[in-house]
Amino acid sequence: MRKLTQDEMGTIMNCNRNNIASYEGGIVEPSASRFLLACDYFGISPSEILNNVYTDENLPYFEADLKESVTSRLVVITKVKDKIAVLIMLFV
Repeated sequence: MRKLTQDEMGTIMNCNRNNIASYEGGIVEPSASRFLLACDYFGISPSEILNNVYTDENLPYFEADLKESVTSRLVVITKVKDKIAVLIMLFV
């Protein structure tokens, strides 16, 4: 699997590459709906990400570049965990 470009991730999350760059840089936080779109694309449960279940040890089925992508997004998601946890419960 190859790394996604910011444009490709923007398409997945229904936003533009500038939004993705801002998420990656920790400048802004993704909305709950965009977070859910990313979870759906990667086949990852929102509650599992919010509870920090994924580590290098339990992601053997992901290729290295996807692990890197998920890990970088976990950094952003961890920052918004408390804010969106309630919203996620409404959608799950």
